[in-house]
Amino acid sequence: MFKKHLLYLTNEHLLSVIWRDGKTLATESFAVDASGQAAFENYLKRWAKLRVYFLIDLIEEDFRLDTIPHVRGGDRRLLLDRKLNQMYRGTPFRHAIVLDREAAGRRDDRILYTSITNAELLTPWLEVIDAAQAPLEGIYSAPLLSARLLKPLGQTAKHVLLVTLHQGDNLRQSYTFLGKTKFSRMSPLGPQSSNNRLASIGEEVRKTWQYLESLRYFESGDNLHVCVLVDPDDLNSASNTVHQQPGLTFEFFDITQAAKSIGLTRPLTDSNAEWLMLHLLGRRQPANHFARQELTHRALVWRIKQTAIAAGAGALLISATLGSANFLDGKLRANDAKKIQDEMAQIENERQRIMIALPASKVAPDVMGNTVSFYNQTVNEVPDFARALVALSRILSRFPSAELSDLTWAATTDPDKPSANAAALALDIPPQPPAANSAAAIAPANGRYFQVLILAAKLGAFNQDQRQALEQINALKTAIETDLGASVRVLALPMDPSAKVGLRGSAKPTPDKSEAQFALKIVLPPRP
Repeated sequence: MFKKHLLYLTNEHLLSVIWRDGKTLATESFAVDASGQAAFENYLKRWAKLRVYFLIDLIEEDFRLDTIPHVRGGDRRLLLDRKLNQMYRGTPFRHAIVLDREAAGRRDDRILYTSITNAELLTPWLEVIDAAQAPLEGIYSAPLLSARLLKPLGQTAKHVLLVTLHQGDNLRQSYTFLGKTKFSRMSPLGPQSSNNRLASIGEEVRKTWQYLESLRYFESGDNLHVCVLVDPDDLNSASNTVHQQPGLTFEFFDITQAAKSIGLTRPLTDSNAEWLMLHLLGRRQPANHFARQELTHRALVWRIKQTAIAAGAGALLISATLGSANFLDGKLRANDAKKIQDEMAQIENERQRIMIALPASKVAPDVMGNTVSFYNQTVNEVPDFARALVALSRILSRFPSAELSDLTWAATTDPDKPSANAAALALDIPPQPPAANSAAAIAPANGRYFQVLILAAKLGAFNQDQRQALEQINALKTAIETDLGASVRVLALPMDPSAKVGLRGSAKPTPDKSEAQFALKIVLPPRP
């Protein structure tokens, strides 16, 4: 975390603290007069680059409550500025806080107005800060900041009066309602003994109670819970000195324990609460209270610069990360490429070794290349007759009634040229036109070969049951087409169903032992 320059101004002195991560690095006190301001000017030259957080705890701080119509945005800001000008015309150090809304009626906004009524107490110190060009983050009200002590003290009451002692025997009383400051006043107690000071605290609290009650802050049955921070030496006698009374409930806290509850490790030697306020400011700054925009301009520029530096550092880190990743990826790719090159070199060496080990050949390399090319273009493309015959035999084995009588095979680029020899087969086979619509009839452009098989078979005794014979032949044709992916054409059937041939018959059943002969032309496409 960055170092911070914390300033704490009271009516007695200006306390300067260099603060970082809850630790005090340097501290200095200056008198509230011309000599103190001159000493502060010299001192500030050393710490001019640190951001300044200015905490004010003066008797001259005024608090007023009022209501305004419920508006938002720019309209509310204009209305609050007009109200502040009316109330505190003689000072630029003024601030308005929206507390809540009324429960009934128009539900107007409740506003707390506060200001430093004597600007001359603050102006000389701001002039020194401006002359040193130190970045001023804001001017803050100690009474408004003190409400942060309630939670560490475990105070959850509706009405709480926080009482703290400050340098110069001053007593600060800050009234909060539901955790929000509504009123605060500082009064001098003067140098007194411990018991007399505690008695004076009780008297001052009763005055404040009467004032608050006159403003009708309390309903019937409400109590004001008074929390007093005192030195451990005064803690035992405090409850006996301050007498309880109706409407008031006193509770005394050890200021050293309160300091530990907010993380302050600096040892405290008295009841002075200044170091508690400074620690609250250093740990977490509230919104600016009294500083005008022109006073905080340098701090705004400082934050912009730091944001730009952080963004640049982040971009540089991302670039470095991506660059490292790309470098490693390139390194891995280079290693992979080298490994592949080594493997290729090893394979080439192995090939060379094998070539050297081969017996010498009298055949010239170009002759060997032409031979291989001829084989790939001719012999290698000749269909495998044995494979086609085995496949056809498997199909015929499923049709035991079909007895093969003749089979011819040819390899050709034109499947329509091979035709059946009708005389050799002793069948009446009419001339067959080319299968124009058949895929097998189209000669392949690459010169590969079709296989053409002419199959002649008989079905055995079929007793002139022409229908049964046709069904068996069609089943065989379909099986060959399906299993072999072939184109099958029927060349001859046991009967001629055309209209050119007359039909004869007899009503007398006579056994007929003739055989149903048929022929098929099977065209197998070229190998892919």
